[in-house]
Amino acid sequence: ANFISKMASGVADDLVTTLAMTATSACPILLAPSMNSRMWASPIVQANLARLTELDGVHTVGPRQGHLACGTVGMGRMAEPDEIFDAIREILRQQPPKAGASDSSH
Repeated sequence: ANFISKMASGVADDLVTTLAMTATSACPILLAPSMNSRMWASPIVQANLARLTELDGVHTVGPRQGHLACGTVGMGRMAEPDEIFDAIREILRQQPPKAGASDSSH
């Protein structure tokens, strides 16, 4: 929820958010959110996520129903690694990396 909020607001105050801000126009971003079910249901979290997914290149996978770290069962469990990997493959299939994308001389 914190990262989604920061990204939706354009906050870049640590390594992950800084990389996300610089990557949004350069490559697809896949979010695999996981959090407590009450946090996931929050209108603020949902609005921030909707704002991000309206951007070209921001994708999501999950969350899912299941056992959560807080000891409850509900919506908010991270998607399984295989599902995340499949989402990455699909995104890359639809948007293959550009030639020279890793070349830092430009």
